[in-house]
Amino acid sequence: MLILDILFKPLNYLSKIVDSINHLVGIAVAWLTVLMVINVFIVVVLRYVFSIGFVWLQELYVWSHAAVFLLGA
Repeated sequence: MLILDILFKPLNYLSKIVDSINHLVGIAVAWLTVLMVINVFIVVVLRYVFSIGFVWLQELYVWSHAAVFLLGA
C-alpha cells in the first residue's frame, strides 16, 4: 500500500487543483450568465420601449453567450 500511496499522491494533488479551477470557472460562468441576462433585458427595453438600438450591446450578449457555452462545456 505504501507504493500506491506514493504513486497516487501527485495525482490526488492534481485532481484537487483541477477541481478548484473547475469550481472557479463555474462561478465565473454563473456570473457571466447573470450579466448576459441583464444585457439582453437592457437591449430589449431600449429597442422596444425607446426605439434605440446599439449594435455593440447586441454583439456583447452574442459573444458572452458563446463564452458561456465554451467555458461551461
